[in-house]
Amino acid sequence: MAAPKKIRIDAGRITLDDMRAHPSWEFCLDEEGDDDQSECTIRPYKPSTSTLRLGDYCLVVCDFVTRDNKSFLGWISLGETTPTSPWDFSPELLIDGVDAAVASHPDVNGVPSVVITTEATTRVGFCLPQSRGHRTEALRSKIDFAYHFLDTTPEALFPILVNPHQAIKKWPGEFRIDGFYRPTDEGLPPIR
Repeated sequence: MAAPKKIRIDAGRITLDDMRAHPSWEFCLDEEGDDDQSECTIRPYKPSTSTLRLGDYCLVVCDFVTRDNKSFLGWISLGETTPTSPWDFSPELLIDGVDAAVASHPDVNGVPSVVITTEATTRVGFCLPQSRGHRTEALRSKIDFAYHFLDTTPEALFPILVNPHQAIKKWPGEFRIDGFYRPTDEGLPPIR
C-alpha cells in the first residue's frame, strides 16, 4: 500500500478549498531546507487531541460573519495567549482569487496594506502596523481601501463574529472583532 501523499502548500498559495479540507495548519519548520519548501510552507495540523491548546502555534480556520450577515472563511494564528485583542491572534479573512486592483494598490508612505494579494487569494487583515513612524492618513487610506475592496461600510462590517472550526482550550467558541487594531493602541477603541 502506497504511503499517503504529504500535503505541503506555500501559505500564499492556500485556497479556500484547502482550508475547508483541514481545520488547522502548521508551518513546516522541521522541514525547512527540503526541496521546494521555505519558511512559508504549511501542512495540515494534526494535534494530539481534538481540542487545540495554547502553544500549538498553528493557523486555525474560522468563519467570519459580518454585522450584515456576510460570511467569509479565514484564519487566526494560535499562539500562547487568549484573544484579548486581535493583535494577539492576527485574524485574516481570505477571498479566492487574485484581485488586480489590490495588487496595484501600493504601500502608502511605507505603511503595508491590510488587503494583501498572494498567489491564490486576497486577504484582509485587521491588525495594523505599529503607529510609530506611520502617519495616520496612510493608515486611514489602507482601512478605507479595505472597505472599498469588501464593498462595505464600518457599520455593516463590524462587529465581526469569529467562529473557529476547531475548539481551542481556554478560548470562547465565538469571539468578535470590533475594528482594526494597532498594538500601540491597547486599551483604546479599535479604528473603524
